[in-house]
Order: sequence, then structure tokens, then C-alpha cells
Amino acid sequence: MEHVRCNLPSQRSGVPPKKLPLKRLQSNLAIYLFGGTFLVYALYFAVTMLQPARNYLVGDEVYYVMMSYSLWDDGDLNLEDEFASESYRAFYPQLLTEREIGAHILRGWREGMYSKHGVGLPVLIVSAWGLGRQAGVSLWLVILTALLAVQLFGLMSELVAERSAVWLAWVGLIISPPLVLYAALVYTEVPAALAIVIVLRHGILRSASMRWYNQWAVLAGLLFLPWLNPRHILFVLPLAMVIGLRGYRRLAVAAIGGTALPFTYFWFLLGYVPTLGNYGNVALNRFPIGALGLWLDAEAGVLPYGPIYILAVYGLVRTIRTRNPFWPLWNGLWLPYYLFLSTYDAWSGGFNPPARMVVPLIPFFSPLVALALAEMTPRLRYIVAAVLGTSGLIVTSLLLVQPVLRYNHHLGQSHIFEYLASQTGIDLNAIWPSFINLEPSSYWQAGLIIVGATIGYGLLFARRGSHSVWNM
Repeated sequence: MEHVRCNLPSQRSGVPPKKLPLKRLQSNLAIYLFGGTFLVYALYFAVTMLQPARNYLVGDEVYYVMMSYSLWDDGDLNLEDEFASESYRAFYPQLLTEREIGAHILRGWREGMYSKHGVGLPVLIVSAWGLGRQAGVSLWLVILTALLAVQLFGLMSELVAERSAVWLAWVGLIISPPLVLYAALVYTEVPAALAIVIVLRHGILRSASMRWYNQWAVLAGLLFLPWLNPRHILFVLPLAMVIGLRGYRRLAVAAIGGTALPFTYFWFLLGYVPTLGNYGNVALNRFPIGALGLWLDAEAGVLPYGPIYILAVYGLVRTIRTRNPFWPLWNGLWLPYYLFLSTYDAWSGGFNPPARMVVPLIPFFSPLVALALAEMTPRLRYIVAAVLGTSGLIVTSLLLVQPVLRYNHHLGQSHIFEYLASQTGIDLNAIWPSFINLEPSSYWQAGLIIVGATIGYGLLFARRGSHSVWNM
């Protein structure tokens, strides 16, 4: 096997050496990447809006847009007048019930009705709402997703020198769910992933020589994450601590201190700070359900919708086997968030599959996908990427032409599997595990999939040469 070069951080310090600066994206390449990704996602969004089954918002989207509506029209976040006038029916035609409203609204010492959701996303999209209403918001989020795609390519290029592996991983990731599905949806996860990848590129990989503008970009990203959703603090704390240990203590202290600001906002507005019970519950005995469900669940798992993410698991195994101290550090940055999701009763997300909570993990998983491809023989690399990428593209196409497949009903049945069964007569729901509707068979079905994935791992990496991507 040919020697595969890898732009990994030095094994002594775990950071990129100063004399070998990380490769930067050329401006013209970045423009091409952005333009191509934007066209793909914009086309997906345009075709989606032509479908009568997807011309309005659902779930939390309604309340994020309503907050922007209130900011634009009233200059405040009090939603009482929006509910009274039913102005939300411009983008959500159904009448909201008291039960639905009560699940999203908090009341406090100030008069009015305030959303329990963070204000980061409504502030981010308020101008887009004012200029283009629902279409403007979705288009703005498509732009942010295209920027995220460019940053992901840059991140993978800085860690993996095998160019073909980077390209194959990048194409497979951008055409597969969950990224393509959430590009135009009004949720916090894509902006969170964009903030995280900026922090990773400028704060972690370049922490040995951060310039002042890098430091401001990193601080802005870390401060913005908790405003999107309080659970993103689980990213801020490990990222800030690592940056602080690298010598940027003031930046780290400012970022950690900034995690209190969203809670101060709620205290000022309501007279109290919402607890975890306002959003869901955490139980340690739920860990096996969430940990397996996030990957394997027929209705909300990542792998049934984006098969290319199996390479992230393989890449994770490769990092565990290496002696380079950078990779335990890398995996430690996302592990607290993943452990929280695994014990969280709302791990499966809302209406849209797969679970949207995994989107902020894509910046951590994407280099693992590229690294797994880089360790394969060249021919096998292209075959595996083609098979997995095409599988993701087929799922994306099904979600596009059959919009009803995009919505969960939490019945433990994959709508895509149901549709494929109606077309082929093969019912994958009968053999694929469900962790939303947990049954005794769920664990042994998951066990069979894990055994199959383990065999696949042995076959894919059995013919590796003596050189490894972990070597400098």
C-alpha cells in the first residue's frame, strides 16, 4: 500500500507544530465549494417548497419563527399578542392548542408569554424573516449550511493529507442526511455546528499561534453556543478548557463565564431560571437506549438515513488504537454531549429524522470518516465511498419526492422502510431495531448489526499496508 500522509498534530504536544502551518483553503476553492453546496441545498429547498405536504413549519420551528416575528414587528419577545391574534397562522395554518402552547411557553413575574427556547436562533434569523419571511429564513439557513460545508472541508483537509479521502468523505456527507435534510429547517443545530467547526479550526488546531482575529472568532463561537441551546454548554466547557490549557486563559475564562448569560436572561425575564425539567428528563438507566438509538434506531438513528456515518465509527476505532495523544483529546471534546444525549428522554428529536441533536457532532465525526477512507486501499476507498454515498443520496431523494417520509410519529416504525416495503415487498422494519418503541428484540437486533459492522471493519482494513495514516 502506498504511504498515506496525514496532517495530524505532533505526537509530543498534540498540537500542530508552528513550523508546519496547517493548510488553508484557497479562496477560489472555498468559493466553488460554497457555490456548489448552496446550489444543491437551495434546489432541495426549492423543490421541497413546491410540495403541498411541506409548505409550513412544524414543532419547535413554529416558536423560533414566532420569536423572530415578534422581534421584527413588536421589538420584544412577548408572544402573547401573536397567540391572541393568531398571526402565526401565516406560516403554521393549524390552530395551536393550549396543550401545544403550554409545552413551549414560560410565564414569570413579567406579564406575557415567553418561549422556553433560546433567543440565539431568532436573533440570527430576524433580518431574514423581515426581508423574506419564511422563504427568507430558509434561504439564510441554506447559506449557513453551505458555509458549514466549506468549513467541514477545511477541517478535514487540515487533518488528512490524503486528498481523495477528503473529497470522497465531503461529498458523501453533504448529500446524505442529516445535513441535507436540516439545511433549510429552522432549528439551532446547523448554526451550532458552524460555531463548533470555527472553534475547532481556529481555537483547537491553531491554538499554538492564534492571531487576534482568530481569538475573537473563537470567543464569538463559544459565547453564541449557549444562546442557541443550553445543552451546547457541554461543548463550550471542554473546548474552553483545552484552549485555556494551551495558554489562552482569559479567552477560556470569558467563554466559561459567558455560559451564565442565557440563564441571566431568563432570570431577568421570568424571575427564575428554567430547569432541565422544562425541556426533558435525564436518567442514567436510559443510557443503553439513547446510545444505541442515536446510531441504529429505525426511526431516528443516523445510520439508516446516512450510512456513510458508519465510517465515523470505524475512524473512531482507528483513533483509539493510535498512540497520538491528539485523538483522545479530540474524542473527549464531543463525548460529554453524546453521553448527555444518551441519557436524555428527548434523544430522538422532534418530528424530523434522524435525530437533529446529532448535527452538532458532524464537525467531530467528519474527520473520522475521512481518516477511515484514507486507511483503505485506493480502489476499496472509492468503492466504499460510492456505495455509502449513493445510499445516502437515495435516502435524500426519497425524502425529497415523498415529503411525508420526513416526519416521525414515534411509533417505532421507519417511514422509509415502510415505503420501500410497499415498493419491494421487503419489510426492513421487521428486522431493524427500534429504541423509540423498545422491545426485547431491539437489543439482539442491534447486536447482530454490531457483529456485522465488526466483520465489515475487519474486511475493510485487513489489507492495509505497514504504513498508517496516524504516522507523520
